[in-house]
Amino acid sequence: MKLSIKTLGPWLSLAALFGSQLVALVILVALWIFFPRARSSVGTPFGTFSVSVLGGFAALSAVLLFPDSRRDLFLLFKLQSIRRGFSYFAPSAGFVLGVVGVSLTRVRVEHFAEDYPLMKPFIHLAGPQKYLLAILLLVGPIFEEVIMRGFLYRAFRRSYGITLSVSTIVLTAMLTHLGAVTTSPWLFLLIGALQTILCLILEKTCNLWNCIACHFVYNAVVASAWLMQTNS
Repeated sequence: MKLSIKTLGPWLSLAALFGSQLVALVILVALWIFFPRARSSVGTPFGTFSVSVLGGFAALSAVLLFPDSRRDLFLLFKLQSIRRGFSYFAPSAGFVLGVVGVSLTRVRVEHFAEDYPLMKPFIHLAGPQKYLLAILLLVGPIFEEVIMRGFLYRAFRRSYGITLSVSTIVLTAMLTHLGAVTTSPWLFLLIGALQTILCLILEKTCNLWNCIACHFVYNAVVASAWLMQTNS
């Protein structure tokens, strides 16, 4: 019985995350039905920002349902947790991957921003609303790493080996970034590589801050390139 609970535990964690997104979807549908004025926000920068924030907080709420995850999240923000095992390789890897990502979208996927649902509402804006996307790109990695590596990956590693754990996280990330990975096979490979490297960084250093730093720098490079392009 203990073995079966240990084996099923990670999959229940994964189900909880996807369940949280279903709850978020139900909330959005309810807003659509009972608050007609909310429909005008669909496809707008503020609407896209709000939906992304709702999905992030729903997933984080699912993480906080698990006692071990609540404890890990509390320990994450202790100073010794930040300093222990921090590697400058992590942000360097994020910078290199970010440059590669920007180059791919400029050379291989010229109309990426127009096809990607997250970026599409922001591409023709000249005002401050475009910075809502920059906020998502810069704050998002903290939420995503706490959820994907701090919670889900660790749950799988308690019961399974590296190969299955990394593969599950990469597949889950592909599903949550479906709009990007279906745009181009190059982006499919890039996001797969990023997610794999993030898992291996955690495996090597046992410090989630390395994953946050890598992902943050990656998104910062992408956000900076996008802002410079829209301002030119």
